Amino acid sequence: MYAYVYDSFVTDKRHERVLSRVETRLTDLGISGRIERLTMFKNIGEIVADAAEQGCETIVAVGNDETIGRLIDAVGSHDMAFGVIPVGDGPHHIAGLLGVEEGVEACNILSRRVLHTVDLGRINGHYFLSSVRIPRTRAAISCNGQYSVIPTEDNEVQVCNLAPMTLSAEGEATISSPRDGFLETVFQPSPRRGFFSGLFRKAEAPAAPTIVPVRKLSVRHTQPVTVIRDGQRLSSSVLDIEILPNRLKVITGKTRKFE
Repeated sequence: MYAYVYDSFVTDKRHERVLSRVETRLTDLGISGRIERLTMFKNIGEIVADAAEQGCETIVAVGNDETIGRLIDAVGSHDMAFGVIPVGDGPHHIAGLLGVEEGVEACNILSRRVLHTVDLGRINGHYFLSSVRIPRTRAAISCNGQYSVIPTEDNEVQVCNLAPMTLSAEGEATISSPRDGFLETVFQPSPRRGFFSGLFRKAEAPAAPTIVPVRKLSVRHTQPVTVIRDGQRLSSSVLDIEILPNRLKVITGKTRKFE
């Protein structure tokens, strides 16, 4: 049994044609199911819990990366397969990493049902599939409860489960593995600007990032800081982040970016 969770923006008239084709294709493939449309009055956790109670084996996010982030947070507590149909305005980075194309082709991928079990991240009790971005901070970051790293003032920190980390000289992105039992913590320096670069509005290439694999990390701030978890904002002065190995079954396409 499938359940499809439509983000609120998907029902905009601009997406009617694509959505109609998607629904027709799902019916043709024999994988149509219950449809839930998100609104400000609906609790996504209750939607997922109700679907699980009704015996739903697969839940599908219909929307963009932010839709995925909201749904993953609820699905992480249930034993359900997770799928994606990218529709509407992006970004669609997570779908791309899963090898899922936009629109009707995503229906074909759901039908083939190639499942991979992946890790999930968790921050302050909230689940994430891709990454958490922490703004520039001088607060010590405790890694695995064994040692601490203090970023320099120009470091942005990205905690990756399934996300691009670095670019090669050829411009190819290195993707963190969501199946290795680790979170890759990337300390990325900002581009350095000098006097002449300021005049010509150019910045030097950023220095190479430092990547630290961890299973747990924590950050303590003196004031609340806002981080971005799969497109969702979370504000707290206390950040506890960990990896949960083999937590989620995801439906992937042939062009997925991980083994």
